[in-house]
Amino acid sequence: MEANEEKVKNAVSQWVEVENSISKESIEWNEKKILLKNLADVLRQELKIKNEELDKTKLASDASSLRRNELLKTKESNAELISLVREKVTTFENHIKTLRYKLPIPLQSKLAPMVKRFPLNEETDQVSLASRLQNVIGIITEIQNFDLVVTTGEELLEGEKNAKEIKTLHIGLGASYYVSSDGVDSGIGLPTKEGWKWIPVEGLNDKVKSILSMITNNTFDPELISLPVSTKKAEK
Repeated sequence: MEANEEKVKNAVSQWVEVENSISKESIEWNEKKILLKNLADVLRQELKIKNEELDKTKLASDASSLRRNELLKTKESNAELISLVREKVTTFENHIKTLRYKLPIPLQSKLAPMVKRFPLNEETDQVSLASRLQNVIGIITEIQNFDLVVTTGEELLEGEKNAKEIKTLHIGLGASYYVSSDGVDSGIGLPTKEGWKWIPVEGLNDKVKSILSMITNNTFDPELISLPVSTKKAEK
């Protein structure tokens, strides 16, 4: 048991040291995912073992009272640990609520149903800690998956006078581009304090259209197409 408790304490200690940052360079999503999985697995194992032993002890003779008292003390210690884990999960959920508006629109849409599972009020909402952990792990997985592929789509870009339909291209979380459906306007996508924004950039029309055409038609010619990559850090 002590080994399991030590494992959880070490995991929580590492969690406290994780930097709350949204820039891709400073977030190690895979490490956070492994950490959360370890917390969830150990937490479930610990509670299962303690509850089973307590149930058995309740039916035992007076000779087992000492062991029962030891288990009760351990359960109280676990309750403190669970409280600490719950605090960290809540912090991460709040971070996700802010972060998601700075992510590309297609990814925001995927995360929306999962974010809705966050408890509105921890005291009244009956959402188990294990479920919350699994939900956060699912969100991290979606972010990881998006970062590994090229995603295309269509959106409405709000202008000063009217909205314009655009075709979008997201190369993981590293770079995003768009070209208007009429082929006139083009630009790049960036996360800002106000959320995800498309920034007009001239001269990308043909390049973005060419890449989108190759992806749509599944025809990848041995042609090198250069696109600008913003070196500006995401605003926090």
